[in-house]
Amino acid sequence: MEWEQAAKEITKGDALVHGDLRDDNLLLTADGVRIVDWPHASRGAPWLDLAGYLPSHEMYGGGSAHGMFRAHPLAEAVSSDAERLFVCTLAGYFTFQSTEPPVAALPGLREFQRAQALPALKWLREIADPALAR
Repeated sequence: MEWEQAAKEITKGDALVHGDLRDDNLLLTADGVRIVDWPHASRGAPWLDLAGYLPSHEMYGGGSAHGMFRAHPLAEAVSSDAERLFVCTLAGYFTFQSTEPPVAALPGLREFQRAQALPALKWLREIADPALAR
């Protein structure tokens, strides 16, 4: 419970946050990228969508979530402790949700969550102990 409360604190902010950003919520147009499907929109830290998106991006071959996060300007103000706490929360969420019973209206959801859990867990290993990263 202590970690969940700490995660609530580090994710506070006034930025508009999508809350479920992943590759299938991005629409590529001639004018650029549009973010679609906003049922979880809220306010939060400006780096939340970036951190939440990167496991999906890595899952599709887009490169290291950790490396991309740390290279992005939004991550400059995020401490290593805050990153570790959020990634632990994210990895735990995807891992737990992937073990829940299937949702009839959303076939493939649990497999998709499992697939996102893998890069999130890898990211967590990288920041918890770089010697363990592979």
